[in-house]
Amino acid sequence: MIKAGAHVVACIQAMHAIPDILASGVYLALGLNRTLGALPDRKVNVATVSNRLASEPGLENLGILLKEVCKEDAYEHLSVLSNLSKHRTVIRHSLSQDMTGKREKLHEFQIPSFEKPTGGGVKHYPSISLAELLSPEFVRVGGLVVQIGHGINAELERTLVLDRAESRRREGSS
Repeated sequence: MIKAGAHVVACIQAMHAIPDILASGVYLALGLNRTLGALPDRKVNVATVSNRLASEPGLENLGILLKEVCKEDAYEHLSVLSNLSKHRTVIRHSLSQDMTGKREKLHEFQIPSFEKPTGGGVKHYPSISLAELLSPEFVRVGGLVVQIGHGINAELERTLVLDRAESRRREGSS
């Protein structure tokens, strides 16, 4: 059970890391690291990159998509679980077995309810099965990753066309 628990924590932390890894990939793919006002490496994250994209003409939609990766309640639940396991305590999950036949799966990991202190009090996170938390989030985030990839490709194609047009213009004027 200890190994299974370690895998659960690792899975949650891996899902939590996707937005910042994606933001770094977008930032580098678009060459924003080579522009005036480039961010220091340690400041490249989903918040800073999505804000930067919002201020770049033609890249606003990519910034919106990048922000969407972190918007759902399930992502917040996942994020809090990940951060608690890194900085405070691991929320102990359990492997439950359904002998009633009411659940689709006989065995499933359950994450108990927990609370997190906030600036205005305490936020409650309900008990949920690991599959209910991760599966829809995996599909949602995966779709956004693909959309963002298409957006990067479109932008790179657009800049390539502009670069070629500029090269032809220069050749014609010489």
